[in-house]
Amino acid sequence: MISKFTKVFLEPAEVAAIVGVSLPTAYRIIRTLNIELQQKGYVVQIGKINKKYFEERFGVTVDEISEQTNNKEGA
Repeated sequence: MISKFTKVFLEPAEVAAIVGVSLPTAYRIIRTLNIELQQKGYVVQIGKINKKYFEERFGVTVDEISEQTNNKEGA
């Protein structure tokens, strides 16, 4: 049985688009959030941020933002 994988990590370009900041600022945000996760005992992937943790800290749902963006482009 093949299962469908969902994307677990966000990349800097995605963070920049969601938050509306430059790419260097997105990298700083990711670095800060990863430090928080490391302090909580989690293993992190440098240059990427866990999607659920990003959503929790920024109070957004990435999938909803993607849908809104796609709807605006299609209008």
